[in-house]
Formats: sequence, C-alpha cells, structure tokens
Amino acid sequence: MKRLIQKLTEWFLLAVNVGSYNPALIISFAAMIIHRSLFWIVIFIGAIGLHFAVQITIDSAISIRNLKAAKREFLDVETGFSLKGVDDATFFNTKDFPHILDNRRKLKEIFGNAEFIEAQANTPWLFKAHPLRVFIASKDAGGIIGGAKAYVNPRGPSLVFLAKQPDLLNATQRFVLLHELEHVSVRGAAHLTFGYGCRIWGLVGILFICSAASSWIHWVAVTVYSVEWLLKCFYVMPIMREVIADNGALLKLANEHEQRMVGSDLVEVFRDHKQALRPVPPNPKVPSFRKSGELMWRINYLEGFLKRLSPAGAAPLYFYQMTSLRFGIPYFLLFVHLAYVTRQPSVWGLGVLLTSLAVFIVAAYQVTKNAIPVNRDVNDYPGQPASPSISADGIAVDKS
Repeated sequence: MKRLIQKLTEWFLLAVNVGSYNPALIISFAAMIIHRSLFWIVIFIGAIGLHFAVQITIDSAISIRNLKAAKREFLDVETGFSLKGVDDATFFNTKDFPHILDNRRKLKEIFGNAEFIEAQANTPWLFKAHPLRVFIASKDAGGIIGGAKAYVNPRGPSLVFLAKQPDLLNATQRFVLLHELEHVSVRGAAHLTFGYGCRIWGLVGILFICSAASSWIHWVAVTVYSVEWLLKCFYVMPIMREVIADNGALLKLANEHEQRMVGSDLVEVFRDHKQALRPVPPNPKVPSFRKSGELMWRINYLEGFLKRLSPAGAAPLYFYQMTSLRFGIPYFLLFVHLAYVTRQPSVWGLGVLLTSLAVFIVAAYQVTKNAIPVNRDVNDYPGQPASPSISADGIAVDKS
C-alpha cells in the first residue's frame, strides 16, 4: 500500500509539474474524462502531439547549437586544443542518462535485434555511442575557464571538456565537474528542454485558456498566469537551471565536510562576483538583470543548503523535487476547473491547437533532419576508451 501511495503521489506531482508548463494538455485531459466528448478526445490527442512535436524540435535544435559550439570551441583544429579521451567509469552513473539508455533497450525489445543493428549502423550516435564523452583539453596558451565545460546533446552523446584528469581535482574542482555533469544529466537536459518548451506550450495554452474563459474570474486567472509564465520561462527557468546544477553537484560530493567547505567558498565567490557587477563610476554600466538575479538565487540556495546540513550529514532534497507543489498546484486546480465548466470547446481554440501542431510537426522533421549531419560529424571524432558501464550494443550493463 505504501508503495502504491508513493507511485500515485509521483504521478500526481508529474501531472502538476507538466500542467504548469502545458495548460492545454491538462485542460483537455480533464475535460475528456469529465465530459466524455469526442471533440475533447481530438483536442487531447492534438495536445499530446503538440507536446512531443515541440520537445523533438527543441531537442534537435539544442543538439545542433551545442555540437556546433563544441566544434567551434574545442573539436576543430583551429582551436589549438589537444584532446585526450577519458574513461568516464569513475563518475558515470547510468541513472543520470536513462533518456538514452532506456530508449535503446525499449527499441531493441520492440523492433528486434536485426532492426536495432540496422539503426545502429545508420545513426550510431543515437543507438550505439556512449551517452557521455569526456575529454582532457589542453593547449599552450590559455585553457578552459573554470576548469570544465559541458555541452548538452539530447540527440546523442553529450560532451564534457576538462582541464585536468578527474583524479587530480580538489573538492572545488570536483564540484565544477559535477556541476557540468548535472547539466548533461537527464535532469539537466529535461530542464533545458522544458525551459524552451514552456515558452511555446505556455503561449498556446494561454490562447487556449482564453477560448475557455467564461467569467471575469477566469480572465483574472489568465492574466496572473500570463505574467507568471513570462517571468518563469524567460527569467526564472534559466536561473533555476544553475541552482539545480549546484544542488546536484553538492549532493554528489564525498562527504558533509566537502559539502560545507565548497558551499561556503561558493557563497563568498558569488558575493564578490555580485559586488563586482555593481555600476562603479566612471563606468556606470548597468549589469544584466538576469545575471544579478542568478547570483542572488544561487547565494540564497547555498546558504539554505548549509543551514540544512545536519551533524549526521543529511543533505536536503533535490531542489527540482520541491518546485511542483509550490508553483504548480494552483494552476493545476485552475485548469481542472476550466475543464469542468467548459462542456464544448471553442472552434478557434481548437484551430490554435491544431495549427500549432501542424507547424511543429513540420519543424520537428526539418530540424531533426538538420541535426543528423552535425551529430555524424562529431561522432566521427576519435573516441574515448570503452567504458565497462556500457555494453557493445550501447545499452547499460546490469551490475546488480
């Protein structure tokens, strides 16, 4: 019973979290259950299609952008970097990359071994390559600022470049590495995708809510949600991505002593950085609003993290696990209420949804097609040593 309650709670929190980003999905699902209308079933199917079409488009666009940046900054000969592949077995955790490994396992089960082998030959970066490629990057003049840099790639191997071998890193340098690894983990990749996706899902959702609004209370709620959507998608989400990476990296440090030491050092560094951002005559340049906000959020989170460290070494929960209840439930209840009072959806609301779906189906196809040559080019770069955590067919080895 306890496990069932836990599972139901997880599903509810998932619905709340997704609903705060994608109102049309929750409204159409709730209306389909409440009214049992064919019209609402069509809308719900369209909302699901739009959700995944947007996600595929963004994943492929992120892949193209980040791999081109990695080539321009590290992989191309002109950069002057000498790269050496690293066996990542010392810090690779298959739980951080299930978005690739689990999909491979499922596809192999669905299509069979022959089709899976053919897919590996056609797109090896997606069906065979290691989900994470790590390089030591060195050059005569200069190096990697900060000691590590990561490039998320939802369509194939993510790339991490280090200034030195992982076993030579001190606690602070390990934090930097773990921070970058958190960005390329399933949590970091999903947060990046949702950070861009919510801009589209939210806009379509706002138009869809407007089509269902029938009282002044609904219009007030739409206005509040619209303002919060703008702040969340264009200000909070990029900042939260760094806070989440800080939290994940701190939790993976060796012990409470390292957590406390690194956390305290980071607070001082971020305070100094925030102080340096203040306009100083004769150069009264106003600093980036987002950058100042990012430093403030990271300082506040780290101070809270340090306060919650107990003498026994218990660490706080992952920050991303605490966001759904705080921001999602009021909107989730609003969307269910709108579904309840809207027996028949408007034609123009349906038109907005289906038009958006058609646009992003085309976009998903085109952008994914453009991502193939970029991934192929990067995949042909000399590889890293084979990892014992990944089998020859690109699926995680079961160590249990």
